[in-house]
Amino acid sequence: MSEPRRIELNLLGQTLTIRSEASPDYLRRLAKFLEDRVAQLKRSGVNDPLTALSLASGPPASRGPVSGALASSKSRSSPGESRPPAS
Repeated sequence: MSEPRRIELNLLGQTLTIRSEASPDYLRRLAKFLEDRVAQLKRSGVNDPLTALSLASGPPASRGPVSGALASSKSRSSPGESRPPAS
């Protein structure tokens, strides 16, 4: 395993400093995925950004968890359903 690195990400207008062993590119793709899901949820009527973020990062059974290292998901998903980026 590699040494944890620090990376700054912007998520929902907030700058976050994260320490992770994951690559910076992967973390940026993950942040983009979450931003896109939050935007999709807002368009469908979820107005609170934190609620949308919670829903976007939650583990619906068909999508797999969006936490930690984000396991590569080739799980059952509906057509058009967003998936987190593979690590």
